[in-house]
Amino acid sequence: MKRLSILLYSLLFLFAACEKDETRVQLTADATPAVITTSETELSQPINAESLDDQLDIRWEEAAYGVTTEVTYTLEVDAACRDFTQPVALGSTARNTFAMTLSELNARLVSDLKLAPHREATVQLRITSALNGKFPQTSEVRTFTITPWSEQPLALWLAGGENAPGIYTTDDDQYEGYVYLQNNQSFRFAESPTCPNTTYSQGALAATLDAGENAPAITVAEEGYYKVNTDINGLTYQLTKTDWGLIGTATAGGWNSSTEMTYDEATRTWRVTTDLNSGALKFRANNAWDLNYGPANSDELAGTLAQTDAAININEPANYTIVLDFNRGAAPYNYTYQVIRNADIGTPATLWIPGGYQASGGDPSQSDALTIYALPGTNDKIFEGYVSIAGPTWIKFTSAPDWGHINYGSAGENALSVDGAAAGIDVPLAGYYRVQVNIEALTYRLDKIDSWGLIGTATPGSWDSSTPMAYDATSKTWSKTVNLVNGALKFRANNGWDINYGPASDQLQGTLTSTDAAVSISEPGSYTVRVDFTRSTAPYLYTYTVIKNP
Repeated sequence: MKRLSILLYSLLFLFAACEKDETRVQLTADATPAVITTSETELSQPINAESLDDQLDIRWEEAAYGVTTEVTYTLEVDAACRDFTQPVALGSTARNTFAMTLSELNARLVSDLKLAPHREATVQLRITSALNGKFPQTSEVRTFTITPWSEQPLALWLAGGENAPGIYTTDDDQYEGYVYLQNNQSFRFAESPTCPNTTYSQGALAATLDAGENAPAITVAEEGYYKVNTDINGLTYQLTKTDWGLIGTATAGGWNSSTEMTYDEATRTWRVTTDLNSGALKFRANNAWDLNYGPANSDELAGTLAQTDAAININEPANYTIVLDFNRGAAPYNYTYQVIRNADIGTPATLWIPGGYQASGGDPSQSDALTIYALPGTNDKIFEGYVSIAGPTWIKFTSAPDWGHINYGSAGENALSVDGAAAGIDVPLAGYYRVQVNIEALTYRLDKIDSWGLIGTATPGSWDSSTPMAYDATSKTWSKTVNLVNGALKFRANNGWDINYGPASDQLQGTLTSTDAAVSISEPGSYTVRVDFTRSTAPYLYTYTVIKNP
């Protein structure tokens, strides 16, 4: 404490020397941290769809420094099982109160702390005070219990860290999902990816579960994509290895043999680009009928899947890219499909984006190097893409996944140099960016995208305010489940009009373009709307889907 007082006296002496008219500040001998006065009960407010806009007020007694200069307070939370080894900041203030909505708190719990929705969690809160970023004092920890909320169904995770895959409820205590399992991979079913709480491991008999702490992990002998089912009441599980294909009169094999699809590990989807005839289209596993899906609506080229005799109606022969998505962790929380008619374009040219954000420190040959693609009709001169960059960092652009070909560094603001020794381009903030590069004019542009939203007369905000979408880092898509009315629907960034898109044609799924046109919503109801700016797979364009929920 004596050392802190000496430092503070020194600081005040410096202020007095530099500011002739500054009022002399008095110090006390005993500096004390803030004291949280908000009760555990107040912090444990129930979070649900109806309470998201409710306000949470966090209060505390001010820290004592013995000076009248402004004190900054930073509020942090962490899961109790981690004991502030990975804290998340709620915000900072110079006052002794801090207000946030339950929606904002819930986002920190689910998105940042990776706590399991719908399961009670123990969370810790602390407040750190500081003078101009120095002399920190930390309050005692206030521990409380809270249950995060999400539209996402209740889940079990295949334990192995916060990025563990999840399977989701289909009925009381029964879960189902599809996950890719590596050779000899072992796992347990856990109630949370962050603080496992109850876990379910291999039972004494095959395909049974044991909730005991000393039970062995479950293992798979063969790598592959598995349908996973568990029954927590019955303490049983089932793993079914699957390979997916197309079947039906629209396909080359008719009803006799499946057209194989390929698993895309990056997006965790099954895909195939193929010619289709007019006719029927379904999906089945393992070239057999034991496990198969059709559409909830036969006339929709994008929608939710169901176990049904129905098939998708393909009305126009053409080349299509078909995507099968069994990830229920993002809206609409159902298995979905897309049948996208391809434009007459090939695989676009690529620019790689190596940088300091990479584990290697900047290597375009590594799998974590970001990429963007040439825009159609620009003769491979203008490239554009949307990427998440972990900043602050530097980046460069390379014409190949190595440093031996042309690479582009900084020649000043928004200008590029082909000198291999040129400095990297500074990216001061982490975020989601639109990246534009003109390799002929040697220019670039980075636009930070803080949000994508829905706009138009079909949306709650009409043309006045955007309905915000949520970013899913796994699929690299933006989505929103929302009630829409008859009217127009477009997409725009940052709640403004500088960057916005409409449909290339007025359908409920397709490609995006810069246009005044809008998607026409002709039937009111609940929809899940998704936009995909990845461009790494056919049709190599920005795409959208508007799926009416059951």
